[in-house]
Amino acid sequence: MKSDLQIKVLVIPSWYPPNGGYFFKEHSGALAVNGIKVDVLAGVHTSLKSLTPSNLFNAFRTNKNSEGTFNEFERKYWIIPLFEKLNFAAWTAMMMQFFRWYLKRYGKPDVIIAHSAIWAGWVAKQIREKYKIPFLIVEHRSRFVYNTPEARALFKPWYVPYLKKAYGMASKIVTVSDSLQPKIKELVPNCNDKITSIPNMVDTDFFCMASAPFSEKFTFFSLGSLENVKGMDTLIEAFRIVNEKMPGHCRLIIGGKGSQLKILQRLAAKNNLNNFISFVGQLDRHEVRRQMHRAHAFVLASRYEAFGVVFIEAMSCGLPVIGSSSGGPHDFVNKKVGMMVPIQHPAGLAEAMIRMVQQYSFFNRDFIRQYAISNFSKETIANKYFKILKEIL
Repeated sequence: MKSDLQIKVLVIPSWYPPNGGYFFKEHSGALAVNGIKVDVLAGVHTSLKSLTPSNLFNAFRTNKNSEGTFNEFERKYWIIPLFEKLNFAAWTAMMMQFFRWYLKRYGKPDVIIAHSAIWAGWVAKQIREKYKIPFLIVEHRSRFVYNTPEARALFKPWYVPYLKKAYGMASKIVTVSDSLQPKIKELVPNCNDKITSIPNMVDTDFFCMASAPFSEKFTFFSLGSLENVKGMDTLIEAFRIVNEKMPGHCRLIIGGKGSQLKILQRLAAKNNLNNFISFVGQLDRHEVRRQMHRAHAFVLASRYEAFGVVFIEAMSCGLPVIGSSSGGPHDFVNKKVGMMVPIQHPAGLAEAMIRMVQQYSFFNRDFIRQYAISNFSKETIANKYFKILKEIL
């Protein structure tokens, strides 16, 4: 077996910044220590609308970026609207050609980490067949929670044969929470000996405790895309109940952007909550931390959630949290750090929010932060991956 100093890891993400996937960058950087060499091969999904005569010359070039401890190699894939199967096939072909380009210039990796089976896992499976390179799949997709009609609708029947082959050939399968495992085990019944859960990591140095005082009025902060999956409508309905029972005592700050913004704003206005609910739009990570430092507690009412890294970011800032039974949060929200409520249950969520206000002194902010550091820091999670890489090799 190779020692740590000899391991060369190639990361293939299914999506990558600027289209989300910032976790993959942090994850790659955390692994690239103790002599482990990490390269990232990213096919970045890009809208055809952004293709103009002025950028046509650079449209298909490979960009190399050195991100401190690891290298990124990026190529754009120009998405063809409304043709998912065609995009799947074309992106896969492009990534295989991209891998051959990488292989010729930088040599063969010892192991591949594919972030999500849809569709980096399928690319890794094809590389495994042709070049005999072992791979592990890290599954992040919330649709695998498979707990609501919305989640099940995202899981299309034509995916199944590809997923079975990709998971079946993987040396290891890592899920970011236990909630993703039942669906994968349904697809690949004999995978029990190679599937495990490792949570997402958080930069606990960046998401630190606030030195300044809290806001004077009890403040709940929520952050997520303003789409049906995040349950912001449920949260607003719950806050209406809170405001009825504790008039003017609390406020709610909602961060994020999405197609439901106007619907949610109308819902707040309809319930006379404009003076108590603020929509602050898309936030960068510095603005997220600033809002967390101003808040007393974090709340998110997702309908389904693969993990919920924003909960950990909040806990790293010392905030107690309220989450829904949406999948991932079940793995880490306990009575010492927060509360759990049923999904799509405004009355139950309102009750939890009221209890949070009334029992706030019960929660120890220092303990909550230490809980986040002990379980989700970069060093903690990277060490778990080191062990798996050794097992594969």
